[in-house]
Amino acid sequence: MKIIFRINYIFFLLLVTILKTEASPERTGISDSSSLSFRSAAFNSNGMKFPFSASKMDVDSLEMLHTGTPEIKNEPMDVKKEFLPPHELKLGLTGIYQVSPAGKEQINHGGKISAASGSVDIEMSFFPLKTSRTFLHLESGKGSGLDAIAESFSGFNFDADDNPELRVTELWYEQDLLEGRLRSQLGKIDLSTTFDRNIAANSETLQFLSPGFRNNPALEFPVRNSPGLSLWLSTGELFDLGFAIAEADADWNRIFDDLFSILEIDLKPQFNQMQGNYRLYFWKNNLQHQLLLKEGNSQKGNYGFGISADQELSRSLIVFSRIGIQRGDLSRMHYAFSAGLQFSSDNTETEENVFGAAYGINFIGRYGRMLDSMSFITSAHEHHIELYYNFRLNSFIRISPDIQWIKNLEANARAGSLWAFGLRTQFSI
Repeated sequence: MKIIFRINYIFFLLLVTILKTEASPERTGISDSSSLSFRSAAFNSNGMKFPFSASKMDVDSLEMLHTGTPEIKNEPMDVKKEFLPPHELKLGLTGIYQVSPAGKEQINHGGKISAASGSVDIEMSFFPLKTSRTFLHLESGKGSGLDAIAESFSGFNFDADDNPELRVTELWYEQDLLEGRLRSQLGKIDLSTTFDRNIAANSETLQFLSPGFRNNPALEFPVRNSPGLSLWLSTGELFDLGFAIAEADADWNRIFDDLFSILEIDLKPQFNQMQGNYRLYFWKNNLQHQLLLKEGNSQKGNYGFGISADQELSRSLIVFSRIGIQRGDLSRMHYAFSAGLQFSSDNTETEENVFGAAYGINFIGRYGRMLDSMSFITSAHEHHIELYYNFRLNSFIRISPDIQWIKNLEANARAGSLWAFGLRTQFSI
């Protein structure tokens, strides 16, 4: 791993050297406000806030979870910083261990089950122009996690990645246009970090571990990060408008045959100086799906809409919720709902420690119930609870105990309930 890290760092420094020699001085700098990052928002060179695909291991972002926006400091210009291309290199290591006292009704054999997973993330950013950014994300992992043993709609571990090859998971170019009011992103992109975002629930390495709380389970994103285009238009402080298209099957073959598209409007009201974010979106996935109750070549595309909201109630407390609906004749899960909170202490010594709690329910639809009755399955809605406490051990390491409970796995009443007790360790530099 040290060898891989050093090779990529040398490669990155070569790219920066090329940019320094080819770019003119007036186009190589980037303002401090542009380089500040948070998973849910970023500021462009004109100080306007945009969503963007941010670092999944940005530990410093937890300090900004109170408001979701970083503070812009009006400091004198640093000549070295303004006229040399800023660059970032981040390394993240995540280890997760989960254990469950499961019974044979959940996993077809009795006794305790356990699973571990680990992932490595290398992220590189450089800024060829004052209003642009290029981002490269390399990832590797080992272990399928608890989900490979006990399947559910919600899932237990979004970070599990059983692919030990170091590969490119994101590579995109981002550009500000129209004096900073329009932001475009082109390349191999991860739409789950720019759409259906949430201040309190959108990071599997810092917040909730379950996929069902990281994003809306009733929103069918492309199967993997894929070639696509994302556009965000800022109309001011009240709302933003976003649109994106990407290849739905992510096979890089006939890209325009099976497209995923999404349109989202973000409302950003303030109540008594407490920030709120209310996102409404409609999506369509043209990847062909087999209808649940029809045999043969009866395939249709999926579509749906959703809401993702978070609201500050105080400097320390944020509440959030998601609602989603998709075609019930294509998927057994027709609706999804989740709600929860995130709390951080006002104590300056512990304010970077964060507690989160969430409850979710995945509703099985009418067509799903009919299909289950044919297979002699007793249908029931799936319920999910997750609690975590993210504790900062030092500047590099965070430890998060995690507890999850799922009832009626995959909407099967006979599957019973399953507890999962986990520990997540996150190392980031």
